[in-house]
Amino acid sequence: MGHAASLRWTARHAPRCHALPNLVGTMNLLYNTSCFVKEGYGYALCVDGLVDASDGSGLTFLPLDPPMHTNLCIAWRSNRALSQAAQAFLDELRVVLAEHTDALQ
Repeated sequence: MGHAASLRWTARHAPRCHALPNLVGTMNLLYNTSCFVKEGYGYALCVDGLVDASDGSGLTFLPLDPPMHTNLCIAWRSNRALSQAAQAFLDELRVVLAEHTDALQ
């Protein structure tokens, strides 16, 4: 989620927020961001499941209310063979998306 999307969500739902966040920047390496959060430097706004928030991790995931939705795009070159790892990722992504699509119908 980018800075602009976070600001739009905050502006749209400000009356329901008990305290408005002071959004001061963005980071694109979520592991590094999670280290900052663990050290108490702030909070991170991210998609659920992208960082370890299990018991003992030092992190907690709290969903937004109301939820914030985002689009995600995956792209690759169609004229190149994928590595085994990339192909395995794409195969698993297709399975997960098919399951999710079936659950929505």
